[in-house]
Formats: sequence, C-alpha cells, structure tokens
Amino acid sequence: MMRRYHRRISFPLILFLLLVTGTGLYLQIVEALGAVNEPTLRQAPARTLPEREALLAEIGRALDQAEQTRPGFPAQKLEVTYGARGAELKLATGQRIGPSVTVDLASGKATYVERPPRTLRTIFVLLHSGKYYGVLGLILILMAGVVLLVLSVTGLVLYLQMYLRRRGIGRPEMFWR
Repeated sequence: MMRRYHRRISFPLILFLLLVTGTGLYLQIVEALGAVNEPTLRQAPARTLPEREALLAEIGRALDQAEQTRPGFPAQKLEVTYGARGAELKLATGQRIGPSVTVDLASGKATYVERPPRTLRTIFVLLHSGKYYGVLGLILILMAGVVLLVLSVTGLVLYLQMYLRRRGIGRPEMFWR
C-alpha cells in the first residue's frame, strides 16, 4: 500500500521538482557568472553624511515631497542613500518588488514607480520561491516541501525493505538492476 501511494503522489511532483531545480539552477548560474543586475550589488562609493540637523531637515523635506507626489502612500520602508549619483530617499512598501517613491534630496524631485519592471531573473526568483502566485503559491511550495520530505522518508523505507528481502534470498548487492 505504501508503495502505491508513494508512486501516485511522487509522479506529479516531478513537474514541481523540475520547476524548482530549473529555476534554482538558472539563478545559481546567473549569479556565478556575475550577470546579476541588482543595483545593491554595484553600489557607488559612499559620500559622507551631513550633520544630524541637516540630515533630519532633508529627510523631512523629502517626506513632504513624497506625500505631495503620492498622498497616503503606504510606506513600510525608508531608505536614505548618499552615493556618487547623489542623495536619495526611497519609500517602499513591504513587498520586495512593490511600488516605491524616490525623492532626489538635491532637487527635491519625487518619482513614483508603480512596480519595477520584471526581469527574467525576478520572474525566476518569484517562481522559485512560489511568490509568483501570491499566498497560494507560498502555501503550495510549503506543502510540496513537506510532501517531498515524506516521500523521501517513505522511499528510503521502501528501499530498505526491498534490500532486506533481497539480502534474505542471498543477493546482498546494495543496488540492483
């Protein structure tokens, strides 16, 4: 009975394993070749921060400008960057690839981005993690992981049972054809 359930459940999971393995392999190759195009990986040299009062005043002006550009923006993250490109304040939602408001601290110009464009890499990351399909995808990935763990244990039990039976009839080979 265990063998029948093991085969019926594990066969459809081959497609899931191909998806996870394929996207994971792609992400590893892209990262190993250094082709990752993330701005956080290629940061410009940092500039020194202004005095505390000036920094707080800049942040206050930037927050006001962001509020004028996108009233009621549900910001959950605030990032201030001082680099070679200039000083920026970025407000973002809690989502990794969600909307954001970026304010150039020098000019005061605010830019709203609905959602950054999806690259092939971000699509593969979303597929690999299950986030591409939202909460349902995350639940399915979690359930598939648990099922794969159970199938691994039951597969090992089945293998040991077959090995012990073969050993009992005088064929002690570890692997057979």
